[in-house]
Amino acid sequence: MTQTPTAPTEIAPSAQEAQPPGYSTEGLLERLQPPSPPKARRGWRAWLGLRPSAQELEEQRRLGAVRTNFARPITIMVANPKGGAGKTPISLLLAGEIGEARGGSVVVWDNNELRGNARDRSYCPHRRNVADLLAAADSLDRPEARFVDLAVFLSHQTPGKYHVLSSDQSAAEPMDEEKFKRVHRILSRFFAVIIVDTGNNEKASNWLAALQVADAMVVPAKWRHDSILGANRMLESLADQGHEILGRTLIVGTNGPGDSQKEPRAQALAWFGQSHQVVEVPTDPHIHAGTVIDRRRLTRRTRRVGLQAAAVASELAAQAARRPPESGLRAPASSSSTHMPPMIPLESPSELQSGVAR
Repeated sequence: MTQTPTAPTEIAPSAQEAQPPGYSTEGLLERLQPPSPPKARRGWRAWLGLRPSAQELEEQRRLGAVRTNFARPITIMVANPKGGAGKTPISLLLAGEIGEARGGSVVVWDNNELRGNARDRSYCPHRRNVADLLAAADSLDRPEARFVDLAVFLSHQTPGKYHVLSSDQSAAEPMDEEKFKRVHRILSRFFAVIIVDTGNNEKASNWLAALQVADAMVVPAKWRHDSILGANRMLESLADQGHEILGRTLIVGTNGPGDSQKEPRAQALAWFGQSHQVVEVPTDPHIHAGTVIDRRRLTRRTRRVGLQAAAVASELAAQAARRPPESGLRAPASSSSTHMPPMIPLESPSELQSGVAR
């Protein structure tokens, strides 16, 4: 009798033929310690073990941005050629929020060509400044130089966990490009974040040197005609040069009591908002007292907005830190090809107030 052939039986692969699971410790840890759902860390939500609110989640996101492990030390330039725009307070506010989040490794350098006021707005128990640092630059440039050797020229700010390097208070020798590069090189060895507080002269060699190394720019402005126009003319000049820093620029409103004017504010938010993110720092009596800025005495709202600005600046700077060094300039692009709207000059307060630009 003829037997009907049967289908071959599938044989399970032997232990030698089976794919091994691998020995990734990280993979094993993911199984042993699966991530737990986020829980609120403060307020009644934390007491009840609930998820964080949308505001707390956004704060955690901002903290994460500030705590980024940058590919190299970053430089944030704070600039507006109009005096009294709030450059130094914003520099210290940014440093305090970044330093508090990162646990240190942040320095504010007052790069004013002459007699900046960062030393007057921060705790400064001594008179040493950038001129003294330059006098010791040969020893600080050596490979065996330690942070303690540099720290004698800095002022440590306990609230905010950052340091301040004051500008020269004499009229002896102005800061030039070569001096700037040397100081910046030394600071980059010891700090992850360098915040450069600039002066009011866009043509000064130390201002231009800061622009060359800037990974992000923060432009403070009060919502008044003079401050808004000063900021816009600086941005217009950078656009005429085709400077790539415009793609990594944040505008920060810095208004004291009575500074913010309703119509200029509305026009400035719309105007600058075409090309940049805009953050408004609330009026804070402690900042506008004109004395030492202590992070602990700032209002909660000011610190929250300061963290927002610090997160945006960190994200912008991280974009540059991921790329190889560039000259900073590119060939001017036409308004149809560039990714930014053209920076059209606002010639007069009346044009700004009416929202008309040539």
